[in-house]
Amino acid sequence: MDTICLETRRELTTDPSCRDSQVLRHLSSCEECSQFLQKLKPFDDKLKSAINIDVPEDLESRIILAQRMAQTEENIEGENVTSINQAIKKDKVSGKRDFRWMSLAAALVLAVGLSLGIFKLGESHGVQNEVLAHIDNHVYELEADDNIKLASLNNLLQEHGLLANESIGYIRHA
Repeated sequence: MDTICLETRRELTTDPSCRDSQVLRHLSSCEECSQFLQKLKPFDDKLKSAINIDVPEDLESRIILAQRMAQTEENIEGENVTSINQAIKKDKVSGKRDFRWMSLAAALVLAVGLSLGIFKLGESHGVQNEVLAHIDNHVYELEADDNIKLASLNNLLQEHGLLANESIGYIRHA
């Protein structure tokens, strides 16, 4: 694989729908890179459909609730602790329970949990970035030319409980 193929594949891995003229020109003349793109497109389509999720209708109200709860928490922290303790002792003496504190705590826990879940959904590292990071960390492996056969590949894959049934083409390094 020459440098042009490597650069083209890097570009396609990052953006399978790339419309760069150099990439398109290379794809028209290189069968291996064209096949690489054809193998990459179904995965890219699956990835796009997995990322394309509907935003919940009540997301706006949950965000506003979380902001209000954070403001309430700041106000509570600023109050005098002794007055809170006195109110708790007064409730214990009278035998009444003030459920406002429990409902406030429950709402706060809910808001924090939901906000963490929303932020986690927003994270997207992308397989492309992982592949490029792996290549950047193992550049020397791109220069290797071990010409790995199917049997040798299966020996390596067997450690992970995998098996290749047919050859996937010329493998330089594994």
